[in-house]
Amino acid sequence: MSEEKKPRTLSASEQEIETLKKSFAGNEFLLKAIRKMFLGFKINKTEVDMIRQAFSDENVKTAFRKKLFPTITADAAIGESQDYWFGTDVEIIGKDPDTIRQVIESKYRVLTGLRKAFDALSEPKTMDFQLEYSPAGDSFGIELLARNKFIKAIETGLTIVKVIAGDKNESVEEAKKRMEKDSSK
Repeated sequence: MSEEKKPRTLSASEQEIETLKKSFAGNEFLLKAIRKMFLGFKINKTEVDMIRQAFSDENVKTAFRKKLFPTITADAAIGESQDYWFGTDVEIIGKDPDTIRQVIESKYRVLTGLRKAFDALSEPKTMDFQLEYSPAGDSFGIELLARNKFIKAIETGLTIVKVIAGDKNESVEEAKKRMEKDSSK
C-alpha cells in the first residue's frame, strides 16, 4: 500500500485570506467559470469579463495560484515550502520503470496544463483541455492519468480557495479561527 501525499494546506496569511475573500467569498459563479475555462468548456463574455476583472490584481492571481498550483518561494513560512513535484518521490520509490514513467510523464503533462491555465487567467479564453478520453495510442494510460490528475488538481484547488474565502460577512480573524479549528480535527 502506498503512502498518501500530504494534502495541500489550508494555511494562508491574513493578507491572502483577505485577498481571496474579496474576490471569491460567496462567489461560486466565478469559481465555476474558472473551472469551466480550465476544463475546456466554452465560456461566455460575462464569464470572460468576470475572470479578467478578478485576476487583473496580481495579489489575487498570486494568492489563487498558491492554493491551486504551489511553487517554492523565498518568503514561504518555515515548514510550508512545497511545489507541484512534492510527493512524487513517494509515488515512484521502489516502483517498476513503467509505473515511474506513468507517474512522471502524467504529472509533467498536468504541470504543462496548469501553466497554460494560469496564463489564461489574464486573458481568459476557452482552453484546449480534452475531457474525452480514448485509449488509442495510450498503452501506458499516461493521458488518462494526466486527465484525471488535472481535474483533481483543479477541483481540490478550487475547493481550498472556496473554504478559505468562506462567507462575505465573515471577518479575516473569524476566517483564520475557522481554518485553525478545521485543521485541528
